[in-house]
Amino acid sequence: MAVTTGAKHVGFWTVKDPTPEFPRGEWVVTKKEGEDNPLCMCFAMSADGETTELFTGHQDGSIKNWVGSQEQYSVVKAHLRGVTQVVWTAGGLLSGGVDCKLKLWQRKKNQLEKLPYKIMDLKVFACNQRGDISNFVVPKSID
Repeated sequence: MAVTTGAKHVGFWTVKDPTPEFPRGEWVVTKKEGEDNPLCMCFAMSADGETTELFTGHQDGSIKNWVGSQEQYSVVKAHLRGVTQVVWTAGGLLSGGVDCKLKLWQRKKNQLEKLPYKIMDLKVFACNQRGDISNFVVPKSID
């Protein structure tokens, strides 16, 4: 399986069995439509070690969890605005957002906690050449 994101959808790609026309198999997409745009994604092993999970960060500030091509749950308003980065770490899911915050989410049973375990405000790290604290951080490169 391969996963892509696009305008208001997450695409789950699978390969059909080979045919004479497609001897290596044909890639087929199943699109899961949403209300907003997914901005980022990462994969993680489930708590039981049996399943690969997908986490997607969305423009509305939510984080969604997927197993296969099915949404399992979401953390609504994980960030005030868009979630631009998600990465699985030994401590849990680390997310970054347009709100200039890094948040660490721990797993409880088979879901992420409703509230983050730790929050770091990145605004204090954004300084101009004079050392003044800026009012913004560019959390993700656009080049």
